Amino acid sequence: MNKKDTTIKLIEQYLSKRSYVQFTNWLVDGTDFFTAPASSCFHNSFEGGLLEHSWNVYKLLKEKNKRYNLGLTDDSIFVAGMFHDLSKINLYEWIPDIKAYEKVSHPILKHGELSVQLLKEKLRYLKENEIAMIRYHMGAFDEQEPYEEFNNAQHKYPEVTMICCADWESGRVLERNYEETNRRK
Repeated sequence: MNKKDTTIKLIEQYLSKRSYVQFTNWLVDGTDFFTAPASSCFHNSFEGGLLEHSWNVYKLLKEKNKRYNLGLTDDSIFVAGMFHDLSKINLYEWIPDIKAYEKVSHPILKHGELSVQLLKEKLRYLKENEIAMIRYHMGAFDEQEPYEEFNNAQHKYPEVTMICCADWESGRVLERNYEETNRRK
């Protein structure tokens, strides 16, 4: 089973009480979640890069939950890990002349906040810790975010720190080989 089919199966498994049919239909038919790049140039800037990055963060968050005994539920790990970057859907377009992706949409909301809003619109509910994880997954690396808000969120929810680490580890370690290969070209 490929990652798209596995993702859809896990949506049904973990989000059965959260309007998963509507969410799945929207994700498949109304977005480019399964084919979008994770970025235009930083990490996984290739077709399907967003899905690959999301899987990496999901798996790392799952490992960290077990290692640090955070007590997160499987559905919370799945929602936060897989959809923390949902705001990147329909954001990039492939430009054949320059052989690269460019941003074609410029949202008003900040990255984490927009991901939360999109999920709230499509799912029946989000748990408070899921909102915090998604909202603050950029952590101290989000230049626009007041550090005090992030600090308060990570004190209340240690899993905020863990998703920040998972996102950073994914983008800077697991996905590094792709970046280095393309920088050399």
